[in-house]
Amino acid sequence: MKYEGDRVVVEAPRGLEYMLLQAIFSSAKTVAKSKISQGVFSPRPNKNDANTFTKFSQETGSPISSNKSFLDFAFQVLDWAEKESLSSTNKFLSSYSSIQVKPSKLSLGGDKYAAVQLFKVEKYEYGRDYMESYGAVKMQIRHDIYWLALLMAGFALTYSGFADNEMVFTTLPEDFITLTYSSLACKDYMHLFSNISNIVYSGERGISGLVARIRRLDPLIAFVQLLSYMLAREWSSEVPLNEVSRFPINLYRVRIGNTFTLIERSLGDLAPFIQFAYQLLSREPEGTRLLEKIEELCRCTLTTRAGSTRRCEMSYSEYYTLTMKLYQAISGSYNAYSLAYELGRILTRANGLRVFRESELKVLIDVLVA
Repeated sequence: MKYEGDRVVVEAPRGLEYMLLQAIFSSAKTVAKSKISQGVFSPRPNKNDANTFTKFSQETGSPISSNKSFLDFAFQVLDWAEKESLSSTNKFLSSYSSIQVKPSKLSLGGDKYAAVQLFKVEKYEYGRDYMESYGAVKMQIRHDIYWLALLMAGFALTYSGFADNEMVFTTLPEDFITLTYSSLACKDYMHLFSNISNIVYSGERGISGLVARIRRLDPLIAFVQLLSYMLAREWSSEVPLNEVSRFPINLYRVRIGNTFTLIERSLGDLAPFIQFAYQLLSREPEGTRLLEKIEELCRCTLTTRAGSTRRCEMSYSEYYTLTMKLYQAISGSYNAYSLAYELGRILTRANGLRVFRESELKVLIDVLVA
């Protein structure tokens, strides 16, 4: 592997496509199994999607229960694909090279299966006109069994949890690979990118596990901060995430209802907040206590936004204002001294005691103005 300009050039032996296919299904199956064992919740398919998986079961002989969740179905499909791709690799590759586009129909490899509705999410701003042709003929998407396996691999890898009646998906932007490789030696890149991929796509301590623990998504500035701080605490002793100048994450929120609706697609950079958290963690013991209290501030912003006041004694607007100012201070657009003053003055317990100690606020100022 070498870096040339804005490209990563990989020199590979013949047969790489066979190894890659195996790696995709094997890795995705492992991730699906891990998320199931960790209790990551995913909803059950609706009737139409359940029929798709029933048809898959009939074609392959793989036992599938109608009471299973999307993750369960993904595991079953990937278990079949992992085994089948060993003996029928050319069938998979031939299918993936066949894409037919017509005014009213998109066929991926074939048309035996109707696409799972989750993969046809409708952007709310387009309403009923989304994915309709100029002739007002609704676009149909169909595929064969091999594309079903590939789609379920993508689902298993990117599904990060369920929160606020929404399915959450996370991916790394494509340019992040070249960005990381261009700034680090090859050995360091491979180690760091491997860990980052694990953090994003799998693991109880990764994003899927943290989304399940956070359980709230609005407002986004509180969610992104809390996610970053929790990642830093989980991985600071193992992975030098603070060495990454950018840690961009694509976040997709899909609401569950009569249809699956893509309500938001966001790109957030976790790097500034992870670096901030790493600096706090290096300032024991005040920095660690300070980070825990900042996390609680973000949690209260999320929970009061959802209407819950448990363990949170101020209003949502007050929590949101402080969280926004913290966000701005870390980004360099709000005065660190003003933030420390407001955190010390506004945040108090019911008994009148201040949440933040003076020694902790001094650490906050030192880190922000460094």
